[in-house]
Amino acid sequence: MTIPSRFVRVDPEEMDDRLGPVLVHRTLAGWIYYCRADKISEELAREFEALANRYTQTTISLTTPTEPRPEIRMHRLPPEQMPAPLQPAVLDLQDTVHTVFVRDDLITQDMAEAMVDINAEQNRYARRLPVIAPLADP
Repeated sequence: MTIPSRFVRVDPEEMDDRLGPVLVHRTLAGWIYYCRADKISEELAREFEALANRYTQTTISLTTPTEPRPEIRMHRLPPEQMPAPLQPAVLDLQDTVHTVFVRDDLITQDMAEAMVDINAEQNRYARRLPVIAPLADP
């Protein structure tokens, strides 16, 4: 199962500060993240979109329960400390701890914190979806 994600960078003047650094809209077609352009780079927004789409393919099952819920973490690191050189973001899936390492020059701290909160809530949402199992043979 895939829940498609799109990351759209929005000019800061077009996004009310009270909304925070990111606004998420759930549509029938998937998730749309409206991100303040001064809080996340275009490069990282594209990478998050790719990571989010791969992540839902590997963590959401149509046939088996998906408990326990993973713990979502995000660490901002200087480019020279990134686990994979020259990558804007790296996702590390270790059992129930899912950690995203991001270059600190591509995302602000408040955006990183908001993304962790959003991802945790999305995981709670996805785990509430009914388990869809194949029909038994007659």
